[in-house]
Amino acid sequence: LHVLRKLREIRLNTNIMEKLTPGILKLSSCRNLEFVDLGGNQLSTLAGLEALGGSIKTLILRNNNLKELHKSIGQLPKLEELDLGANRLTSLKELQKLCNKMNISILRVDRNRICDWKNVPRLDSLTEFHASNNRFSTIEPIMNKFKDVDVIDLSDNRVSDEADVFKLQRIDGLVSLSLSGNPISHEEKIAERLCKALKTLAVYDGYSVSRFGGDDTFEPPGLPLASADATNENKENSTSYG
Repeated sequence: LHVLRKLREIRLNTNIMEKLTPGILKLSSCRNLEFVDLGGNQLSTLAGLEALGGSIKTLILRNNNLKELHKSIGQLPKLEELDLGANRLTSLKELQKLCNKMNISILRVDRNRICDWKNVPRLDSLTEFHASNNRFSTIEPIMNKFKDVDVIDLSDNRVSDEADVFKLQRIDGLVSLSLSGNPISHEEKIAERLCKALKTLAVYDGYSVSRFGGDDTFEPPGLPLASADATNENKENSTSYG
């Protein structure tokens, strides 16, 4: 692999890798690598990750055995998308080293064990934060962590305070919000009230938000985005003729 200097993408997912070294050192000459998939392995440490160099833009590490992040992750300044889902992480503090050094815009940390916002660093360039199936009980701190975020997925956490959630009105340009599976989702007409309060919201819990003629004629979330085409097709197939 060391001779593949023009290599831009490599997928090493679903193997039995327990550590990156010494094998990953063979990629040190691939200075144009932009996409690396190491998901579905048995990695418990990221030591040696720096061998990938500074060209990586997308890094997938989901479905491993990571309990903590290694300092080497702070040596990927061009990283734009990082997938850490389905690990055993309780903290993202090592990402603090990337703040103001990188252009990370998409962060996936779903299915981990994160509960304290103090363990989540400020990332000014972040636009999408996917953190379903963690242990967050509040949502307000997110506004101090990601100033330009427009997609938030905190479904299946422990958010319960209505006043806390409505503070999301202070985020300009919030487009998508997912809170299903939280205690707050059982509050009366919470979907309709939130969609009215968050003026720019276009997707709530995976459903498209329709607005006709302003807030007074707001229509609650309708069909799930993923199934809208299928539903239309079913309607056409069920039409009787003659």
